[in-house]
Amino acid sequence: MYSPKISEELVVQLYPIAKQKRIPMTRLVNQLLHKAISEMENKIPSNYSLHEINLASSSHYKEKANSSFKRVGNA
Repeated sequence: MYSPKISEELVVQLYPIAKQKRIPMTRLVNQLLHKAISEMENKIPSNYSLHEINLASSSHYKEKANSSFKRVGNA
């Protein structure tokens, strides 16, 4: 099964939370993802198709990435 890697910056943020709650990081991540997915599903209008949702989120992330990209000039 595919297991995506969690970015280091997120691991650094998640680790102390898991330690404080005294639960494994995997359990914390699973809880957070379940909650986020549930909230996302509740916000998606029922008349949207999965294809439309994928296109919308894909373009959103592309725009966000493009707007945060900083071009470095020649030194």
